[in-house]
Amino acid sequence: MAILIRITYEFYCKRNFPSVNFQFLWDKIAFKELIGFSSWNLLGCLSGVLRVQGVNVLLNVFFGTIINAAQGIANQVTSAVSGFVTNFQTALNPPIVKYYASNNTEKFTNLVFQGAKFSYYVMFLISLPIILETGYVLKIWLKMTPDYAVLFCQLSLIFCLIDCLSGPLTVATMATGKQMLYQIIVSGSYLVILPMSYILLKLGFPPQTTLFVCIVIAILALFGKLFVLKKLINFSFIHFVNQVLVRVSIVTVVSIIQQFRAKK
Repeated sequence: MAILIRITYEFYCKRNFPSVNFQFLWDKIAFKELIGFSSWNLLGCLSGVLRVQGVNVLLNVFFGTIINAAQGIANQVTSAVSGFVTNFQTALNPPIVKYYASNNTEKFTNLVFQGAKFSYYVMFLISLPIILETGYVLKIWLKMTPDYAVLFCQLSLIFCLIDCLSGPLTVATMATGKQMLYQIIVSGSYLVILPMSYILLKLGFPPQTTLFVCIVIAILALFGKLFVLKKLINFSFIHFVNQVLVRVSIVTVVSIIQQFRAKK
């Protein structure tokens, strides 16, 4: 399928863009840069796979298939919800790269800030009702809800809320083409999730501990991304905290308080 798609792209481009030609070339410098970029990016993909699938394996080993099923349900819920944010952030990626390439620092920074903030708002708008009424939602969907499914869904959505703030930061870092420091700090943080979860489960902690570990690491990774951007392009750490983190925190706290008041 991958080869077929590649051939289809080439056929389409040749037919619709006569000025575009394909040719083979050998450029050691370009190849070196591409291999370096893709290799470090591979580390990031690997850390993501280990975070999701590794935790699933641990839960299955320590607690069996019922807990593993609950985690699978949580993954389906978060995948469906985060799809809205993924589509939103996909539209932001090209202009972020464009503004960086054109040295338009002001628009670049503003778009990263606005993208992180509104990504969170979109995610929060969908997630909050589900977090507050997870049991009711799962009861409609599954009739019989497995143990820990409600808690796993809630914690997984909280993780996604924190992680979605990092999306534009990741694209901003990739726009610089300098992946080494970013992947060492951020991907290295995510790689810690698996061994840390294993140690805690081995010590007798409950299954939801794995998700608490993911949430803590996601927070640390967010600040790690800000640190890397500050090093690479003199990104304003304080400005991001004030313009994004403080504002989304206020919205979150006020919304939760209002929801609890409405229930009373």
